[in-house]
Amino acid sequence: METVFIRLLFVSIGLLGNWGSLYAQAPNAFPSRGERNHYFPEAFIYQYTDQEDEIRFVWLCYNPDTREILYIPNDDMLQAVISYPNGSYIGYLIDENGQKHTIRQHIPEVAENEKSAHHDFYRLNTRTQDTIIRHQEFQHDEPISSSAIDIDYLKSGEKETVYVTEDFDINTYQIYGFNRLEGDMHLPFSLDYINILTKKQLVTDVKNNPYQTAIFNGHTATVYHFDTAGYPDTEKKDTN
Repeated sequence: METVFIRLLFVSIGLLGNWGSLYAQAPNAFPSRGERNHYFPEAFIYQYTDQEDEIRFVWLCYNPDTREILYIPNDDMLQAVISYPNGSYIGYLIDENGQKHTIRQHIPEVAENEKSAHHDFYRLNTRTQDTIIRHQEFQHDEPISSSAIDIDYLKSGEKETVYVTEDFDINTYQIYGFNRLEGDMHLPFSLDYINILTKKQLVTDVKNNPYQTAIFNGHTATVYHFDTAGYPDTEKKDTN
């Protein structure tokens, strides 16, 4: 049932047809890929529960060659947000008059070396024997293994358990950085472990945290293009 739902979801968010057949096509079957035409062959999918207790899905499309991550907000004007490996986040919006604008924000921790200076504020306990296994459908049912890390926040006294995987070659701080953006560019759920976890550790599940409803739903192939042609380089703080 979950597999069928994921495939239907590709159609519902406007991805280009059945991913299985498109993924197998030769490279020249895709539109030209230039500086303005951003191509994303993979997607990381999270599900979360909104304020109305409805289950929603967020697709974070990824290009492993350029290291760009695309997020499409549920917003009438904000068409997309792209995370770049240098810590830049650019939002692309079309206003009520049909004019294109760009919104630029920067999260320096994305490109900086990992810091451990905050260990006075939390304590980590890794439990490798406590694991959650998922499977990647398009990679011959290859397993995705996540292991538990207990986080003890020393100042507040709060505790939570996160499950992380290192099975993907991705800078996870780019994903976590979306939650540090202003305005409508941030994710609709909280997922920020910059300078707590390493850049290789992708959170898939969170337990013992009543405010966290995000769950890693899967990693799959996709075919998605976003064309930034016509967007100016003018800067705005946010979409509000």
